[in-house]
Amino acid sequence: GIVLALASSLTYTVYMLGVERTSLANMYHFKLSFYFCLVSLVVSGTFGAIIGQLTFHLTPTAWAYSLLVSLFVSVGAITLFQLGITLIGASTTAILSTLEPITSVVLGILILSESLSWAKALGCVLIFAGVLIVTVTQVREPTKAKPPS
Repeated sequence: GIVLALASSLTYTVYMLGVERTSLANMYHFKLSFYFCLVSLVVSGTFGAIIGQLTFHLTPTAWAYSLLVSLFVSVGAITLFQLGITLIGASTTAILSTLEPITSVVLGILILSESLSWAKALGCVLIFAGVLIVTVTQVREPTKAKPPS
């Protein structure tokens, strides 16, 4: 699990910096999302086929849910995430994206009628506090003045 988490964070970092600091930043966001989803399809499809876990035998309801999730993720989340990277930078986008667990807890309560346990509430408070501390610290850091030329 630790190796997968480290590999995930490394690839996530490369992805975010690549979008911010290469010509990908100038590419239309929906086009970029399409290419990322296409690469993801090929990689995950190949991996699933190799390990024998790729299946297309789903119920119509499962297909509908898969389509719905894929549209929200590819059209919504990935596109907006890339737009955030180009507008506010990779580091700020990364900091703000740590609020995702809070969003999932809130939506779980509102949509799925999940209960809010003390552990979930404490986790949300700690995540929010961490984001707040990092954000306030970044704002207070003086910008380095450029030397006269």
